[in-house]
Amino acid sequence: MFNRIFRDKGGAITILSAFVLVAVVGVSALAVEFGRGLYRRIENQRIADIAAYSGALAYSVGSDYTSAVSNIVQLNGLASSNAVPAVVSSPSGDGNYAVQVTVTTSDPLLLARVLSPTMTSLPVSASAMAEVKPSAAACIIALNPSGSGIALSGTGSIDAPACAIASNSTVCADGGANPSDVITTKIIGYDAGSPPSSSPCTLTPPTGTTSVQLVKAAIADPLQGSSAVSGATSRLATVAAITSPSVSGGTDVYFDYGGKNSTTIANLAQDGCLGVLASSVWTVTCVGTTSFTFGNFVLQGGITVNFNVLGSSNVTYYFSKGNQSCSGVQGYSLCNTGTALNMGPGTYVLAGGIYNGGGATLTIGSGSSNNSFTIGAAGDGNSINVSTSQSTTLGDATGAGDVFQTAGNIVSGGGTCFTLSKAAEHDINGYISLSGGTTMGDGIWTVTDYVAFGANNGGDVTCNGTAIGVSGANITFVIGGAPTTVTCSGTASAFCVGSGFGHVTLTAPTSGATANLLVIGPTSSSNTAGATFTQGASGTTLGGVFYFPHGPVSLNGAGQINTPPNACLQLIGSQVTVANGGALGTTCSGVPQAQVGGGAVLVN
Repeated sequence: MFNRIFRDKGGAITILSAFVLVAVVGVSALAVEFGRGLYRRIENQRIADIAAYSGALAYSVGSDYTSAVSNIVQLNGLASSNAVPAVVSSPSGDGNYAVQVTVTTSDPLLLARVLSPTMTSLPVSASAMAEVKPSAAACIIALNPSGSGIALSGTGSIDAPACAIASNSTVCADGGANPSDVITTKIIGYDAGSPPSSSPCTLTPPTGTTSVQLVKAAIADPLQGSSAVSGATSRLATVAAITSPSVSGGTDVYFDYGGKNSTTIANLAQDGCLGVLASSVWTVTCVGTTSFTFGNFVLQGGITVNFNVLGSSNVTYYFSKGNQSCSGVQGYSLCNTGTALNMGPGTYVLAGGIYNGGGATLTIGSGSSNNSFTIGAAGDGNSINVSTSQSTTLGDATGAGDVFQTAGNIVSGGGTCFTLSKAAEHDINGYISLSGGTTMGDGIWTVTDYVAFGANNGGDVTCNGTAIGVSGANITFVIGGAPTTVTCSGTASAFCVGSGFGHVTLTAPTSGATANLLVIGPTSSSNTAGATFTQGASGTTLGGVFYFPHGPVSLNGAGQINTPPNACLQLIGSQVTVANGGALGTTCSGVPQAQVGGGAVLVN
């Protein structure tokens, strides 16, 4: 019987077939399950790549990268728990961060369970990393694609460690650059030529970073379409229409010693005022009405006039141009060639200009912020002419309805201490040219021609124990640059700082119609007047946006610009040149516009 069984070939084949069938099914299961797992891994890798890239983009702009990753994962049909995001150091070794995402799924096993009933699923993982590319607001911008871009030469330097610099042309490729010209910044954007490199300029990354990121891309004008900038044109047109006020009547008054006392008293009486001379001091009091009209006032050398010191700020004083010459020029309504002229608060309407001679003191609107000034131009085109080595103060014009406007220029000589009114609007139909120490009052200064500090020599002055060049807070200059520009270091400019001014400190307002705007240069594309910092202007400190969209900005001859504490300088020109010891520095990190760099790149 046993022999029959062993001799039965069919039974053996059946048993062998069973074993072979199990093996075939197992191998098939491995092939099928492996194929499915490989396909799932490819899918997981795709999701991990997209999620890591999206997370890095979000991280680069300060958004929640975990939410970005979760959204991508869910959009691809997985649960957010299938992905684990993390911020790690980039494997590129360039010091940047990367967002790493690991996607894990569990694939059910079907045929493979024949081999192992306990194996019910197969875990499949894929991982990706996307490097976060740094971005920064551009704080130094050259807009003109046809210009020299951002150019350095002769040991020029740009120090912008917390922001980017950007040019629609080249950077450091003007032909005069060399390794002694240094740019320190996070990111350089350029849109023409070869990438900037440490030959010819030296490119230095800020502390804490290993390299300067180079980005080839155009940059848009961050102020294009700004209401403040578009409003500059209408402001300038309004100011250009200002003319000298017409004042008729009144009697000229010449303040002197002795010989003309009776004439002076009589002339003051005709104008409705009382004049008393004691030694060399005249005291003038006007009472009984709310307005007075005079010819012009002229002070002889050595004379002091105290005019209505106790008067009301509600009084209006009118001055015609009169017939008396002032320092050889006709048409000044107030001519102080004496020792001091002190005038109380009020509304001042002058057909001619104001002149304060060498060594004299002039105060108008003392003791009050409720003053108003409408000042015409004298025969030399000046509305306020402050001569050398004296002190001039115009009280604030900050009351309701107060104005500060001139039909001509504001000029000062060297050695002066000059304080100009605070006012919501300062309207100057002419230019401002200062050569001494000046405090600019808060508000918007709309100047049809140019603004120059030290273009005609001069420099810092010690006023009240402090060295001062020009200072002002909460200021915006709107500059027309036409019809007259100033020659500054041989260049026709709409804005100039030079001649040894070591303390020019100006900051923009933080609120209002011109918030954060310090200087708005000519906005017409046909006006290419720019800004120049030169001749040892070594201590210029600017806070706010300095904007010359069609004119070049140039620093040379040791001209320097820095940023004051708690402020931000954004300098925008058609091109920016730093040469011959010039130095441009900004600690700006808070400009909300004109981002350069950023983005992400997969690194594994």
